[in-house]
Amino acid sequence: MRARLGRPARVAAFASILIAAVSPALASEIVAVKAGLLIDGTGAPPKKNPVVLVQDGKILAVGVLAPTGATVIDLGDRTLLPGFIDCHVQLAGRGPGEEAAADGSARDLPQEDAIRGVRNAKRTLEAGFTTVRNIGGRDLSDVALRNAIRDGIVPGPRMLVSGEAAGGSGSTGAFLVPSLDAARSPDDIRKATAAGVRIALGSGTGGIPYGQNGRAFELLAGLGMSNSDAILAGTRNAAELLELDKEVGTVEVGKVADLVGVEGNPLADIKTLEAPAFVMHAGAVVKRPIEKEKKGLARLFSGK
Repeated sequence: MRARLGRPARVAAFASILIAAVSPALASEIVAVKAGLLIDGTGAPPKKNPVVLVQDGKILAVGVLAPTGATVIDLGDRTLLPGFIDCHVQLAGRGPGEEAAADGSARDLPQEDAIRGVRNAKRTLEAGFTTVRNIGGRDLSDVALRNAIRDGIVPGPRMLVSGEAAGGSGSTGAFLVPSLDAARSPDDIRKATAAGVRIALGSGTGGIPYGQNGRAFELLAGLGMSNSDAILAGTRNAAELLELDKEVGTVEVGKVADLVGVEGNPLADIKTLEAPAFVMHAGAVVKRPIEKEKKGLARLFSGK
């Protein structure tokens, strides 16, 4: 009598057969990202021990075992989420704390703004923010930065740009975008949500160091939102505000493979979102975890 396979084994076997049937070399082109928990950005309950399959920059499958031949990225007990989305940034130009940051527009050429933006964009991406709406830049410096990122010349998040500076905090249609440099009160949030207005994350990162955009999640939680709702504000809701929800904002089949892995469970501690250990942007890994063993070796060789 032929032994029957359990359901997980049957799913994995079927996935392997299907992949092999399409192309003999396809399995080597699949990346399987494993984690301890998945918060997929849809509002659904977290999924334990997920495996997200990625191919050609898109999500191929969610919740199946890795097919034979797939490249496995094992994040251990970390939590996997969609790439974060910030609806209020100003990447071009000097950052807070830099010399002459307050009057940089009087000292610097617009071209210098774009060059500094390369650094700021990299920091923002490594903070887990794979999509941003940029609120203004002198003489189209933000457009130049957007184009350089889009063409693969420099690393950075997917950018929506507005050209010259414009207000980015406040209400936009049926959305409210609080920001770190224009914080609202818990009453504002309660009134907005009671009226059916959805909250989208905006860090206002022109007022805080670049790469610390994740502090906006804690801001939203401090304004009375649950950790779960704060996460939705920086994923699904933000994608809907930017009209990119068919492409990003959730971990679902067919969407762009923007993934973030964090230590612990952000539903219990929202601050875990401020320092991602893993970032994938459109299927490309831009940040990997530094394991304890590697940290130990680094200390050994540094003599510290």
